[in-house]
Amino acid sequence: MYLCLMNLLKVNRQFINRFYSNNKITVFSGIQPTGVPHIGNYFGAIKSWIQLQENNVDKKLIYCIVDLHSMTSLPQPVTMATNIIDTTTSLLACGLDPNKCILYKQSDILEHCQLHWILGCLLTTNRLNSVPTLKEHNKESLLYGVYSYPLLMAADILLCKASLVPVGEDQIPHLELAHRMVELFNNRYGFTFPQPRIQLSNCPRLKNLKYPSMKMSKSDTNRHGRIDLTDDQSDITMKVKQSVTDGIRDPEIEYDIVNRPGVSNLISIYSACTGETVTDTVEKFRNVTKTEFKSSYGCCYGNVNSNSE
Repeated sequence: MYLCLMNLLKVNRQFINRFYSNNKITVFSGIQPTGVPHIGNYFGAIKSWIQLQENNVDKKLIYCIVDLHSMTSLPQPVTMATNIIDTTTSLLACGLDPNKCILYKQSDILEHCQLHWILGCLLTTNRLNSVPTLKEHNKESLLYGVYSYPLLMAADILLCKASLVPVGEDQIPHLELAHRMVELFNNRYGFTFPQPRIQLSNCPRLKNLKYPSMKMSKSDTNRHGRIDLTDDQSDITMKVKQSVTDGIRDPEIEYDIVNRPGVSNLISIYSACTGETVTDTVEKFRNVTKTEFKSSYGCCYGNVNSNSE
């Protein structure tokens, strides 16, 4: 099983070169192998990957398991290997078809790191320091891998000559850096890379069930804060039942991200699972209690896990 998956992820360079040679729009996106993907990963990225491959005639689809990025969390080698397998099997179970796209492991293509270095020779530290995600860190104790993460992401995108990049809202600053790197490289060496366009997910960013001010994360040690794609119905029921909301009773169900993040997060999750709009979901449950609303979450198992069986 392990060898089969590793062979699947290895990329034939000659095939890649032929893939570049046509005139199709190139779509690139990546996922970190930091554990089993959760529903935030599914609705924020994986679902759109699957949709793009269906009836596709005008796009080149390149999807990457970005294991170099996940090394910023300093995983043990055995953990890293297990996470890569879990991520790969989850993508295949969700419906990603290697016959309709390229799926590969980032570290198998050395040019990711080589282009990362070349771009680093064009970028000032002042410009990199302006990336919003880096401003949150203490620069004195910041690991270099975390510091250069946005530049490696830019290298990933440019290496594939991507024209379209499906990402979540939190990745917009990194795409803006990629735009800047395209300008710097093309101005110095001639036109080489196209400007990548952002394709945002329609799904609001799903938050942690226990700490709704934080994002839902695969690497979170508390599994009760997320709904994994491998969770069964009893797991989902328990996690939703124990999720944090608030004590407001009039109205109980209201979408207000700022003042009621817990309830709003549950509304977002329900809407993503059912395909209903947030407005329709609020109207549907306007006269019920939060406990009754949580009990309706059987739809999450039926609508998400049917895609990963």
